[in-house]
Amino acid sequence: MPTPAAPPTPGPPPAPGQAPIIIGFDSSYTAAGPASNNLTISGLGADSITGGDTNTVILNGGFNTVSLHDHANLTMSGGTNSAMIHDNGSMVVYGGGNTITMHDSDVLTINDTRTEGDGFSGNVVFGDNITGHNGDSITLNYGLTLGNSDTVTVGWNGTFSGLAGNTSLTNVNVVNAGKGDSINFATASINVTLNAGSGDTISTTAAGDTITLGGTAATKSSLMVGATAAGTTINGGLGTDTFTGGAGYDGGNHYVGSAQSNADGFNAIGSCANYANLACRVTVNYNTNVGQGFDANGNLLWTDTYANMQQVKAAELNGNILTGSNSYFCELKGGNGSTSFYGGAAGDRIIWSSAGATGLLDGQGTDVAYGGTGADEYYWRNSPGGKGVSNFGETINGFSEAKGDDLNLSEFADAGFAGVSNAFTFNDLSNWVSIGLNGNDTDVYFDKTGSSNFSTLAVVLKNDNLFADFGVTDHSSVGAQQVAQDMYNTGHLVLTLPH
Repeated sequence: MPTPAAPPTPGPPPAPGQAPIIIGFDSSYTAAGPASNNLTISGLGADSITGGDTNTVILNGGFNTVSLHDHANLTMSGGTNSAMIHDNGSMVVYGGGNTITMHDSDVLTINDTRTEGDGFSGNVVFGDNITGHNGDSITLNYGLTLGNSDTVTVGWNGTFSGLAGNTSLTNVNVVNAGKGDSINFATASINVTLNAGSGDTISTTAAGDTITLGGTAATKSSLMVGATAAGTTINGGLGTDTFTGGAGYDGGNHYVGSAQSNADGFNAIGSCANYANLACRVTVNYNTNVGQGFDANGNLLWTDTYANMQQVKAAELNGNILTGSNSYFCELKGGNGSTSFYGGAAGDRIIWSSAGATGLLDGQGTDVAYGGTGADEYYWRNSPGGKGVSNFGETINGFSEAKGDDLNLSEFADAGFAGVSNAFTFNDLSNWVSIGLNGNDTDVYFDKTGSSNFSTLAVVLKNDNLFADFGVTDHSSVGAQQVAQDMYNTGHLVLTLPH
């Protein structure tokens, strides 16, 4: 039997400046001494490489073990690597789960992006273990793109050590949600940008997270908020967003809105805290920026805080109290429970509580409003399939035509809204609105059919004589219609501008 041939003797290390070195998958390459410098090495992944100074290493796969010295440039297109570079090096990694060791003045970028399809259910965990030194610059770009109807817990479990005070660390975490996703953020004190889809629900299980909604100023997101850990901040970013309390809501959140300036007026009203789904009552004050939920026995359930929020919607139980800001126009919205409204100095739109889930007139006269020093609009909804049907027989304290207050019943006088078959025209105002004095108060009647049947009291203006306000001395029906006409002509009675 012939003697097997001896394996070939390895050749000398490549000389500086030689042609690129190409190794295969799951290969090893080690260079030492002067021959380890100025190398260009390419591999397919799962490689073990030891080099020297000014190396350029490109690995088109993960699971590598790499050790390089000064001024090295390392690129790996897969995660789960163990890599070390010395001074003044640069490393770019596409993929997560890496263990990285750096020395002085190194630059590290990790780009770890994941995608999950429709109906995914499970955990997605990001994180790298990084040891640095002096003057390093570290950028971590973590991104998750979801499909529709996913249920996912997102976490970050990376570790950092040895980072000197002059180290720069930038951590970017982005979640791009689809429609109807349920997303739980499970890591404490993480900052996340969430590009939300319609019908998404978020929750947090670790304290101190900040979740910022992405998009431009024109982006309008509607987000359901479930149970959250202490210190959760939900920031609407540039857009006008709605944060709705959902199943398991336990408050303790800080909501940040994108408040619009007074010049923008009500057409560009800012972000909303929506408590309409909650079986409690709320006291929300946008001037002190504190809101609380209470059960039917008056026990405190939770406390939220706010910055630059402009809309709020009351909860299901009776006894809600909503107060507007002195700095921004606010929209204070009643829900299914009765509400007391307090206007702020900047002006408010006050939307009366709903007549009940059935749309029937089963909650009349349950709200009271106290006008602020700014111009207030008192608004009646007529959208039983959506935003609700406002109660009638309400009470306003402090209505003032001098500061620009108005009564807006447009949704009950415009065709296209529920039950409006005979739309208002300027010439038939007397068929829709009637004014009457009741002691020191003024009663405003409204006929939803526009046929002069004034059996429905829209609102009582306490301690306000509209006849005197408009200089009408005739208190008969003729004078009453003159008051109504003057109110309409001057914009204090609005019948053609629904919002």
